Amino acid sequence: MTGTQRIVSTQVFVTISILVEFALIVWLVGAGRGIRGLAEAYLVRTLINDGLTIWWARRKLTWLHLSIRLVRRESLRYVVHFGGLVQFQTMLSIFLASVERVAALAVLGASAAGLLDVAKKWPVSLSTIPTAFFAALLPAASHVDAASSHNEKLRNLGKLYLQGSRYSNLCTAAFVAVLAFWAGPIMNVWLGPALPMRYTLIPLFVVFSLAMHVHMLTGAGTSIFRGMGRVYEEFTYSIPNLVLLAVTLPAARWIEGRWTPFGIGAAVCLATAGSACVLMGRVLWVLDLRLTEFVRVVIVPGLWPYLLAGALAWPVARLVGELNRWQGAGVLLAASVIYAAGGIAVLNLWVLTDDEKQKGLGMIRHGLGALRGREVAA
Repeated sequence: MTGTQRIVSTQVFVTISILVEFALIVWLVGAGRGIRGLAEAYLVRTLINDGLTIWWARRKLTWLHLSIRLVRRESLRYVVHFGGLVQFQTMLSIFLASVERVAALAVLGASAAGLLDVAKKWPVSLSTIPTAFFAALLPAASHVDAASSHNEKLRNLGKLYLQGSRYSNLCTAAFVAVLAFWAGPIMNVWLGPALPMRYTLIPLFVVFSLAMHVHMLTGAGTSIFRGMGRVYEEFTYSIPNLVLLAVTLPAARWIEGRWTPFGIGAAVCLATAGSACVLMGRVLWVLDLRLTEFVRVVIVPGLWPYLLAGALAWPVARLVGELNRWQGAGVLLAASVIYAAGGIAVLNLWVLTDDEKQKGLGMIRHGLGALRGREVAA
């Protein structure tokens, strides 16, 4: 579905499954299911997402068929070479995405692993929203790479990388800033004010959120590398990550004097941030881009959400702390509306260029027109 540019459909299915999972976590954990409740909620999420995807593909992609008889030697050779690298890199990514839980399970037990899983749930789930940008960048990069001369290719890929990184970073920062500054109120509403180990869980929630922001900065680069057929460049991220983990995990143990959930989580996040910087540096080198340009176009615009979320952090925490869970949810909803309105104002006044504003208005008009068309058809 991603390869056929059905990105909106995939994001809708992912969003539905994640919302159901969050609701089930509130219910199952509140009912005393604990870690098993988290696993059950994730199982339901997976079944919903996969079920909707299969249903949609069978209904819309009528040309799609899977059969052993359709396998050809020439396609098998390509799959083994290109797909083999992708699969190996994917296995490394899966390991790195869960390494803190593996480490916690080995040295602290299942409770610590569950604590880390809860702390990482929101950052990982919300990262699926900016991921839609990366799915669109891959075929675009492939087209540019195949249809341009070397110098023109680098220039166009550089523009594509900066633009994709800029928009995905703005999107990521808008969500991560809220998670980082409103961690306490979110946890109070989501899991209740009597949450055990809250003084460990909330700092972990903040650290994982910030690390996810840095990690998502690599998405545009890896998508463009894949579009160029340079899948091996992704090892520029995974290998430094493994090397840094070999340093940060023992260092965390030495600093705290024992293994702790926060020490493990912070060590993993530090390794993630370091390896992300290595990969971004490699992308800038390959595409012949300057660091100052990347900072100006991509990094600086992503700082405004932190200023807005930080300005609202104290009143949100104060109000949620004095109310019950449902009243606190209302406060978070109201604060989110204020935050969104302020963000739109900042974008319009200081961040977006005139050309970007025109494109944004055009997309809104197109979306409203599509909705009106559906209503008329109905």
